[in-house]
Order: sequence, then C-alpha cells, then structure tokens
Amino acid sequence: MPWFAVQTDVFGGKLRNLADRIGCSENEAFGLLGRLWAWGLNNATKEGKIEFASEKTLASVLTAGIDERYSPSAAVTAMIESGWIDRESDGFFIHDWEDWQKEWYKALERREKDTQRKRNARKIRSLDSQITMDDVETVRTEPPPAAEEEKAPEPTSEAPKKKKNDYTPEFEEFWAAYPRQVEKATAYKKYMARKKDGFSPEELLIAAKNYAESCRRKRTAEEYIKHPSTFLSANTPFIDYIPKKVLETSESAVGNPFAEFQEEDANA
Repeated sequence: MPWFAVQTDVFGGKLRNLADRIGCSENEAFGLLGRLWAWGLNNATKEGKIEFASEKTLASVLTAGIDERYSPSAAVTAMIESGWIDRESDGFFIHDWEDWQKEWYKALERREKDTQRKRNARKIRSLDSQITMDDVETVRTEPPPAAEEEKAPEPTSEAPKKKKNDYTPEFEEFWAAYPRQVEKATAYKKYMARKKDGFSPEELLIAAKNYAESCRRKRTAEEYIKHPSTFLSANTPFIDYIPKKVLETSESAVGNPFAEFQEEDANA
C-alpha cells in the first residue's frame, strides 16, 4: 500500500503563504497538499514530474476534497505561485518530491529487490528438482574442461581519448561551491536556463556560496540540503541568498530579468 511522508518543517511560512493565497486555514491548505501528494505517488516520477498533466488535470485532483468556498483552479495557481508545484518547460513537477518522499522510494526499492531475490530462489529450486542421479554422476566423473590460456591484450597505437568537458568554467566554479553535489547534468541545465533569464554567473556563484555558508552555520544535514537543480529551479529560491545590493547593481547594468512580468502585473 503506497504512503507518503510528511516532515515537520512543512508547517512554516511556505504553508502560510499557500493558505493566504487560497484564503483558507493552514490545516485546509495542508489537506490539499496531502491530497496532491497521495495522488502523486501513482502519477509522478521519482523526480516529481507529473505525467501528462495540465493545470486543469491538477484542479480536478483537488476538486474532490476542496471546500465549496474555494476554487480548485485557484488552489492550483496558489500552489504554483507559492512554490509547492514547479512549472517547467517540459511540464509540472511536485516541488522537492525526491526529498519529501525518499523514504517511500527506498521502501519500494527494498520491496523490488526482495521480490527478485524470492523469484531467483524459486528458479534455483525448480532447476534442482530436475537434476537426476545420472546427471549427478556425470558431473562427478567427467573431468573439467581445460582452461583456455589467457591471451595478453594486443598493444594498440591509438592514444586514449580525452574525456570531453561538457560544462562551462563558470558552472564548474558554481558546482565546486555548492554544498550538495548531485545530478550534475540536470543542475547544469537549470544553471543555463537561469542565465538565459538574465542572472549572471557571478550572482549564481554568490548564491551558492551564501547557501553553503548558511548550511554550515545551521549544521544542516545533507539530506535536507536542496538539490542544486531545485536551488536553480524556475521559482528562483536562490534569490534569497543574493544580497539585495548585488541584485540592484546587476539590474541597473543589464536590465531587470523580471521587468516583463512586473509590467504585466501593473497592467492587470
């Protein structure tokens, strides 16, 4: 029977933000998150990607449990805006799904290994039951085949190929500074996306160093440190670790990367 885990730090400012955006209590907001996570166990990948889903699909998931005073579609929008759901170019992701539900996936992996072990044991017992005494005597009397002489590998004149470095020097510097180094290729993809959004390598490096220092100061356990791809997601949690004066200097030099969205909000 699938189950999902709930960490105590879910009850914080992020949950209050969701409740405020929906206009409901924190308990009601938490209930909607539980509904989403329970559904996600059968409809999201291990990385949290929600398979073949639109905002309308997600709203239909919440419809069954939401109070009639609140709009399911508005609740989905609130989850996206408050960072519980990530909207990426290739679909929707449940934010930090790997961290929230890692215990379930560990249990699932143990279960699959146990099933495979039992299957192999049954196969061995089945093969053993088919061996006759004649087979046993043949095995005992026939000499083992002569071992073939191992041939030394022939020398080659080709020089070993040098491994290609697929990452930019700026990203390698960011990677070296970040406190949790997992899924490098995915992190690089997010890094380049944020550069396209207008963030400079210097800003991203400052964010990585400040986050690393914060984790060291708080003695944050590695399992609770954000994956670099999450830190660099479209919701831009890394902004909290860039000093305001650095952002202001950068915006005045290259333009505000969010000016287009601010203009839309002002005209709304």
